[in-house]
Amino acid sequence: MDVNQDKIVDMTDSYIIMYKDAYHITTEERVTKDLYTVPDNSGRYYWKYNCGTKSSSRYYLGSTTSTLNSVEDDMISTMSTSPDNYDYVNTNVVRLITNYGSGSGFVVNDHIIATAAHCLYHDDDGFATSVKVNIYNEKANVSSANLVASFNAESYHIPELYKNQTSSKRDSYDYALIYVGTDSHGKGLLDYVSAWDFAVPSLEFSKAQNKKELTSSGFTYYDNNIWFRYFSTGEVFDFSADPNESHNLPNLRIASLAASKGGKSGGAIYYTSSYGYSTYNSIVAVLTGGKDAGSNTWGTKINPTLLRFYKRNPYI
Repeated sequence: MDVNQDKIVDMTDSYIIMYKDAYHITTEERVTKDLYTVPDNSGRYYWKYNCGTKSSSRYYLGSTTSTLNSVEDDMISTMSTSPDNYDYVNTNVVRLITNYGSGSGFVVNDHIIATAAHCLYHDDDGFATSVKVNIYNEKANVSSANLVASFNAESYHIPELYKNQTSSKRDSYDYALIYVGTDSHGKGLLDYVSAWDFAVPSLEFSKAQNKKELTSSGFTYYDNNIWFRYFSTGEVFDFSADPNESHNLPNLRIASLAASKGGKSGGAIYYTSSYGYSTYNSIVAVLTGGKDAGSNTWGTKINPTLLRFYKRNPYI
């Protein structure tokens, strides 16, 4: 499926396939190459927390799960790639307010927000008792004047492998989803912003000689304790070659030299690709950690297991 051979399956590949099919474009050129490392497609147990009843339940998603949340993903706008700037474009990166503090997330469809598990669950206190999802406009700073819409979580879901892990390897399972209904005006998320497309990066994507760039976006602050939506772009690096982050498994996680500070957890890590005159931004990972400006950002890599969790989950 990696038609343009950039070691990642994303919307650009889909566009090329549809374009050539629509215009009956054929070629005699044949490409012979090694197969990529197969992305993780394991079944996993999850925990669902119901905000109304304050109770949790356990379920399993295997590769045979077939129920589909039938919501189309819309493309988002192209943005510039200078590091450490206010993110005026990605209004579908949202801010989370919980009784544990602030976090970030991004819109998957009309009712689902993707985020990091550690934004919703702490070992000492269990699940967060309240979660509010706020959408802010293109002005990027957190203020009542720029608040577009606000949603209260009805439930949220985290992997059991995150909840039960006692070692640092839990970083590999630090992903979650939040289900919201409608807001006080009876509207869903897609009445205000578009949904993100997803991409599945191969292990070879991180190891390629010609390094690609990833962009991270989320809510944090740098000066005067004023919160903004920030983005930063940096080159992908091979996690397995970083001795300081050896607990992060490169087949489950991905990292870049983009900057990250507190509050960005749960935000978007995306890849920008293009074909012809079209440019596509696609999520490659859920942002789950990083170091202060000038160092790396990392996240849980999108793979078939995570796509099933977000897109084919009948327990939501």
